[in-house]
Amino acid sequence: MVGEISYSDQASCTHLISYMYPILQVASLKDLNEAVRLAEPDSQPLEEALRRRAVLLQGQGHHREAADTIREILSACPSAVGGPEQKMRLTHMEAQSRAKDGDFAVAVRCLEEEVGHLDAAGGISQDSRERLRDGIKNSIKKLVKKVGREKKSGKETRKTLSPPPPHCLEFRQSPEAGRFTVAGADGVSCGSLLMEEDPVVALLNPDCLGDLWRFCSHCLSPCALSPLPCPGCSSAIFCSSRCRLQAAGSYHRYECRLNLAQHRVEDAADAYRFLLSARVFFQYPLAELSSAWEGGDGGGSHPKLSRLFRMMKHQGERPRWQELKLVVMAVLVLALLRDSGYLDEQEVVGGMGESDVLRMAHDLLQIQDVNTHPVLTALGDGQEDGGGRGEVGVGRIGSAINAEMGSFFNHSCNPNTCR
Repeated sequence: MVGEISYSDQASCTHLISYMYPILQVASLKDLNEAVRLAEPDSQPLEEALRRRAVLLQGQGHHREAADTIREILSACPSAVGGPEQKMRLTHMEAQSRAKDGDFAVAVRCLEEEVGHLDAAGGISQDSRERLRDGIKNSIKKLVKKVGREKKSGKETRKTLSPPPPHCLEFRQSPEAGRFTVAGADGVSCGSLLMEEDPVVALLNPDCLGDLWRFCSHCLSPCALSPLPCPGCSSAIFCSSRCRLQAAGSYHRYECRLNLAQHRVEDAADAYRFLLSARVFFQYPLAELSSAWEGGDGGGSHPKLSRLFRMMKHQGERPRWQELKLVVMAVLVLALLRDSGYLDEQEVVGGMGESDVLRMAHDLLQIQDVNTHPVLTALGDGQEDGGGRGEVGVGRIGSAINAEMGSFFNHSCNPNTCR
């Protein structure tokens, strides 16, 4: 029922959702996610849908996702949550979920936060207040003893490959290929991990609309649970409230205003090749980008930005039509920065104007053109890869720029290394 409501009239949707509390009590995770998408920010319907989602996730044993959802209620619905009594109940629910997930240190912080809400709460007798405080402090003591014995997440406990021996790689350089890596005298055994790195920027492939609804827009992991959509646009889904909050606090607050997926239906595929460069701007403050671009102190708190702008651009080596295409894309990136409000919100550094931003965008497009690595995933039987073929194997779901890896490992359209 919720999924049949048109998103065009959000006020009417929120009004309707306010009469649907009995339905939300028995709604599925998919219905609750749709209710979250339709509800207005910091509204009672949004708080109710998120709270029911947290309860449902707790019942299904997804304690981390439940805790992240409760944290989202506290941060995204401050007015709807109400006074200290309601905040006290929510922080206690989060502490329970964190403890069941094995994240005891965060559970302790939640309980300490609950004590603060208890002290600020009115309408509680002194005896009840002292009894509740003693109970919370006893719980804190028990959890403190467990800190350091937290269970690791899937990413932390996965079996990692051993680094290669020190002499198995050789770094070379030539005028034709630039800097590249080859196997050394010791050779490279099959399955060796050559380099591991978090990308400077990564983007889910917008040319494959099906992937936009199967993979998290933030971490690019498959959405195992019913995906959690962005409440403000139809351009992104997330695997958890944690990813959604991290994205909203960074690049997605700008991308959300553009709602790019709506335009993707009409635009050509080439129009979306510049989105990775646009995300670099959305993801990092203009002051840090400017410092790294001008050769400053390693890009402030993001030293990888300095290496990013030193990567090969092959400037002047492309055909004229390709150079013109990159210039046009740089103008489009600048238009996105204007329309999203990015330029209005960023601090202007050293008299930097739009012409400087345009030149920086052009440099990023040249870097992206020759330094982008594929983001790969395992394809199951019948799942379609980027080429539209259902097969079992490895398929490309996105692109990323790895500043360290790209500086030492050349790549091609048919790589023989798994990234």
